[in-house]
Amino acid sequence: MEPTTDSVLDANSIAYPLALIALFTAIPFTRALFSRKSRLPTHAVTEAQQRRLRWSPPLIALTFMAEATLYHVQSRFEKNDLPPPSAIRFVLGSSLGWSLISILLLESKKPAWPSYIIAWILTASCNVAQLVAGSPLKSALNRWDTTHLAIQLLRILIAAGAAMYATAALKRSSTHNNSPGDEETQSLLNASPASLPGQTSASYGVAPYRDNDSNNGKDDNDNDGQDSDDEEMNDDDKEEQRMKRLSQQRLAESGWFGYLRGFMIFLPHLIPYKDRFTQLWLLVLIVCTCVDRVTTLLIPLQLANIIDALTAYQGTGHVPLKELALYFILNLPVRLAVQILDSCARTRISQFSKYQLNSLAFSHVMSLSMDYHTSRSTGKVITAIEQGTDLTFILDIVLGLGPRMVDLLIAAVYLTKRFDASTGVVMLMATVINAYVTTKGNKFTSAVQRKYVNNDQEENKVLYDAISNWYTVEIHNQAKREHERYNSAVMKALLSMRRWSDLSEIVFSTQEVVLEIGYIIVCYMIATRVADGHSTVSSFVFITSYWSVISWPIMSLAHQLHSTASQLVKAEWLYQLLLTKPSIQDKPGARPLQINNCEIEFKNVGFAYGPEQQKQRRQILHNISFTAAPGQTIALVGETGSGKSTILKLLYRFYDVTEGSITIDGQDLRDVTLSSLRDSLGAVPQDPSVFDQTIMENLLYARPGATEADVVDACRRACIHDHIMTASPEGYRARIGERGVRLSGGELQRLAIARVLVRRPRIVVLDEATSAVDSATEASVQRAVQTLGEGRTVFTVAHRLSTVVGAHRILVLHMGEVVESGTHRELLEKGGRYANLWRIQTAANNDGLL
Repeated sequence: MEPTTDSVLDANSIAYPLALIALFTAIPFTRALFSRKSRLPTHAVTEAQQRRLRWSPPLIALTFMAEATLYHVQSRFEKNDLPPPSAIRFVLGSSLGWSLISILLLESKKPAWPSYIIAWILTASCNVAQLVAGSPLKSALNRWDTTHLAIQLLRILIAAGAAMYATAALKRSSTHNNSPGDEETQSLLNASPASLPGQTSASYGVAPYRDNDSNNGKDDNDNDGQDSDDEEMNDDDKEEQRMKRLSQQRLAESGWFGYLRGFMIFLPHLIPYKDRFTQLWLLVLIVCTCVDRVTTLLIPLQLANIIDALTAYQGTGHVPLKELALYFILNLPVRLAVQILDSCARTRISQFSKYQLNSLAFSHVMSLSMDYHTSRSTGKVITAIEQGTDLTFILDIVLGLGPRMVDLLIAAVYLTKRFDASTGVVMLMATVINAYVTTKGNKFTSAVQRKYVNNDQEENKVLYDAISNWYTVEIHNQAKREHERYNSAVMKALLSMRRWSDLSEIVFSTQEVVLEIGYIIVCYMIATRVADGHSTVSSFVFITSYWSVISWPIMSLAHQLHSTASQLVKAEWLYQLLLTKPSIQDKPGARPLQINNCEIEFKNVGFAYGPEQQKQRRQILHNISFTAAPGQTIALVGETGSGKSTILKLLYRFYDVTEGSITIDGQDLRDVTLSSLRDSLGAVPQDPSVFDQTIMENLLYARPGATEADVVDACRRACIHDHIMTASPEGYRARIGERGVRLSGGELQRLAIARVLVRRPRIVVLDEATSAVDSATEASVQRAVQTLGEGRTVFTVAHRLSTVVGAHRILVLHMGEVVESGTHRELLEKGGRYANLWRIQTAANNDGLL
């Protein structure tokens, strides 16, 4: 054979498989990374045409595998007529390439058919070149040549036929889409997926269609199924689905590169730029990772060296101590030290990242305004922080997935170099098939796992409901019913867990079967080489030892990729949370509030809930105007929903007024810093909240610099000191319990009053401060409140009009407007709404006494 022919075969055997892999990995990856999905071209082929075309790649892959098998059989029977190495490389590399293409086409819902057409044309051309360069027709054909020729001709026919069929299908589709009455004649504003046959994304000049809340690009039938599934989902699952839609939307708008770039906001909190201690551990982790890559290969190699030494020294009485010592050093102290240091480094780096992210998320959530907290479930916010802050998966990608890929690459290169290309290809084929099996298995197990998690949560919910409502259960004598309900929930959870466990075991067993088949094939190939004298026994020992080492990266590769995708969705929760900006924040140049006289003025204040761009906003307050002089007590009364509490929220600047202004000593609240404003305010809410700490700690929370004497004095004035001292021998050191469960409603409210007394604010806000106080205690508390109001401006909201009789001014609100204003006596004399309310409450009290 001429040198030019050898060079053609060698070039073809390397260039063709690499071109296939690049065509379906590097090029699509680059396009997906840097291109927006909405700009990626789509190619419409009917389902029937797709079914026919999907047979082509597996058939081509089978022809290459058949030819590789034929070469192996030929080498076993024809010792003097061995196939050239270039031919073996060609069929093995092509088998791997077309196996990958088959899997991609099988899993792709909307294949990029031009890439497949190029691959088919390339296959036909390269096989023709291989056929011509091999020149089997120039000499007499034996049975082996005839079989090879038949397989190659069949492959060329399949590839050329598929290329022509796909080209014709695309041409017909393009002609149909560009026909009159299609895109050019349609209204741009009325265009939708239904009116654009074969299109999945908006074309140029067509208004894009998007429905994130319904079908998200699916057809009506799919949407119906999705709706029924959504009804069975719990809130957590629906939130997860919403985050997935947001991820897909961001991915479609900016491509993978832009999508991943969005997570760069986490980078300063993951990488220890300024923490020298963590930087040192990061360096240790990198060194350990590199050393582990080396020892992964060196230990099996050293074991093979021991076998060679034992074979050489057999019967001589000589022991290969040097080889044994090096093997044990690599296997015990070196590997053990690497494992310990690697674990310590990962723990410290993970803790650093988690601390930084937790701190970032907590401070951000606490900075958000009331509109965010009232529109979100606390559990959802906590879930976003807990799951989103687990972003150490980024380290797993770099220092977990990366080394595994390096291990596989080293294994493929070394096995090919030490033995032949077939060994490396078998290992890569096992990796590809294992990854495919794992990915498909995860799709099945994920749905079952979600159902198990839902049932497990339902079990916990039933348990919590029964225990927390024990009193209700007992007084209605429903213990048996709750027991049956709990048993049913436990059984559902156990059955779903059993199904998930069984299915996971099937997937895991399938993975092991794939690896074992690959292991058996490799062992057979090496055993054949040993039998033929091309390799030594130590090579067989090496491959058995090395395969057990690289099998773990093969097993975990697909799982790592699946886990990474799942973690990206969880990180999306935190990402969206950090993108949320507080609606109320300091304006540029805001100054600290300076209070001199503490005069507060509401001037033509109007307020409506909802964002400014919302067309129909719910108007709550209309043209509220009044002035609170220093030291005055302003009482707000009216029916529920009249706007009383909203006025207090505006005073705290939990919301900004939509009309008019609120000033303190002439300073608009929007022009001062939030911190200085709220430092000047003290509030007793209608439902006081406390921490699960001691009484003393809860009271000092209002003013950390206060003394215990200040706390005791405040409690005396709030009429709760004696109760604290007698209720528990621990006194002020007694714990309140979660949400103050160890205190009655009246005790909890008096404790809140004492907390404001400790705070000593310039402005006091009382929202139904005495609603849970009995009549005997009310007079004492009212005196304490009056003492608290001396020299301070007080705003109080009350339904019990008896608590506001002494107010300097009473504002009567109705449907967001001030309809009456004056003192208690003045309002009674007017005989209006206030006087009517007073008569109703007085009559009710008298009836209660009778």
